[in-house]
Amino acid sequence: MAQRRIINDSLKAMSLETYQKITGGAPVVIEFTAKWCHPCKLMEPLINQLALAYQKKVLFYKIDIDDNKTLANALKVDEIPMFMMYRNAKSLWTHIGVSTQKDMEDLINNGLK
Repeated sequence: MAQRRIINDSLKAMSLETYQKITGGAPVVIEFTAKWCHPCKLMEPLINQLALAYQKKVLFYKIDIDDNKTLANALKVDEIPMFMMYRNAKSLWTHIGVSTQKDMEDLINNGLK
């Protein structure tokens, strides 16, 4: 199973401060999703594969926008699935929607440069 870091569902209201802590150091890919989102479900196997492939280089987090509405609003997450990559508190890229493995790998690799 992939070594994927998943935000615990019990964190119903993650603060912006907590979010900033997880994006403040090592490279991180954040996936914004919802249980009812069909495109999010389509991306799930690919994201799990990427988390496994990049487990020594990138941390992967999954944040449910329904459980974290305040955070989603603060970050202006209005379309899902939405992916963001950060390193050292700097936003490197944002991608919205379903994507191919190659496109996601290219985004991640560019973020690691």
